[in-house]
Amino acid sequence: MKTTKIMLYNIPFEVIAFKIFPRVGIESIVNLTKISKEFHKNKQNLYSYVQFNDYFLNQYVKFHKFNLIRMITESSISYKHFDEIYDNIKYNLRNKRETFQISNNTEQYKINNTFMLLQMFKCSIDYKMCRCAVSRKKETSRYVTNLMKSYFTSMYFERNNGMHFYTSFLQDIEINWERSNINLYNICENLNLMCADKDSITLKHNMQTFDDTIINNNGLNIISTPLIIKKLFKDSNVMKVEIFINYIVFRYLNFVFHMKLHKNIMTNKNFINSSLNTLRDYEYGFKQYYNHLVAPYFKENILNEISCYKHNIEIDEQNV
Repeated sequence: MKTTKIMLYNIPFEVIAFKIFPRVGIESIVNLTKISKEFHKNKQNLYSYVQFNDYFLNQYVKFHKFNLIRMITESSISYKHFDEIYDNIKYNLRNKRETFQISNNTEQYKINNTFMLLQMFKCSIDYKMCRCAVSRKKETSRYVTNLMKSYFTSMYFERNNGMHFYTSFLQDIEINWERSNINLYNICENLNLMCADKDSITLKHNMQTFDDTIINNNGLNIISTPLIIKKLFKDSNVMKVEIFINYIVFRYLNFVFHMKLHKNIMTNKNFINSSLNTLRDYEYGFKQYYNHLVAPYFKENILNEISCYKHNIEIDEQNV
């Protein structure tokens, strides 16, 4: 090891930065920056060189404005696992390991970071593969989606001690779930809690921290997010699922209005009309038949979001 340190230390820093580091994975980069004070001092530059060497990563990180190394560090994906997943996508490898660093990573921001990395992997598929590689793209998309579902299962049991059953409730996994502005893990967790116990204290707390599960406020995918969520969790044949998913959709839309990001909503008349039709059916069915399926506080939350959405639409239409 000492010989390796001496050899690397004697290589000019520019050679290491431009010729060696861009050809190794994230794990090796992080490890190599620990070899000497010189490497450690320039670690941010070294990280950026490697990122710049990969066009997709460079563009994606710049667009979404996050620090890739920090996001990996504060997630359930190790540096080594990140390299393995990304290499599987780039080179169509068969290393299908599905392990995550779940322990001590149950905080919401770490769950968000992990989900956003999974989104990035899913987005990379279209860039890394040509349009004609239909079967390979489907296989790789299924691989990333299965990674996500495996992570959701592990995280659920870690965060909910004593729960012995879990279902993802995800139906149509072929759609572009990576465009969701809401962390899908939290939806799956809350659905499980609600179906297991409508009076769950954890569920009540999660409802109060819903805003923390919204991972993207840049104004993009505002309309596609509720459509994706509705399609992902359709046809479950469980009324509680339909109640909760509609609640999430309208709470998210009300959040969009609150953040003044609703311009795309109000200019899309088809979406407005469709959402209001859904709202009327949801309100009628809930008041007449299904309100007994939820806890009293949740009933109040649902009626509040229904009223709030009507109000937001009316006020904005008056201002046009």
